[in-house]
Amino acid sequence: MPNVSVIVPNYNHAPFLKQRIESILNQTFLDFELILLDDCSTDGSSEIMESYRSNPHVSHVVFNEVNSGSAFRQWDKGIALAKGEWIWVAESDDYAEHTFLERLMGEVDKEPDSVLAYSATYWVNQQGKKLWETPHSDKVNIYSGHDFIRRKLSGDIGIGTGVYSAGIAAGTMQIASACDARDKKRRDVLSVSFRFEAFF
Repeated sequence: MPNVSVIVPNYNHAPFLKQRIESILNQTFLDFELILLDDCSTDGSSEIMESYRSNPHVSHVVFNEVNSGSAFRQWDKGIALAKGEWIWVAESDDYAEHTFLERLMGEVDKEPDSVLAYSATYWVNQQGKKLWETPHSDKVNIYSGHDFIRRKLSGDIGIGTGVYSAGIAAGTMQIASACDARDKKRRDVLSVSFRFEAFF
């Protein structure tokens, strides 16, 4: 069983897709499976995804016959296929530093009760020029569940690197990113988003 299941939900991001997938396959942390999902793209994305089918890290390549209308339906599909203890939803128009998983999982391993981790993010343009970054430091912060919800869900989630530990969320971690289909894309430095199935 892989430690991390990496889910790439894609819809019409062919110009970014190879860089995204390569940034995952070139991670220094190797204990992961890669799940590639396409939501009925019309831009040649399926051919790019299909070219990775034989990679040993790729466990699934799934093409929808009808567009689902929601990235979150793709997330759910990926989570249902996932075998890993941890989930990274890696949006298809972003890319990650090659040490992304190594650094984040290294912090998670120090906190056995952790259920969520997150960190800073850079926004870059199509040429890779940094446009913006979340305020952050190299300091690792540990929060209890209540502390995290009270302090960090109020808008400053990008401060530092955090490990969420106290199990009030019955969910899986998603090391992830978000996308902007205009002229920006997000670069995962150690960026994380999350899905809480239940708070209490």
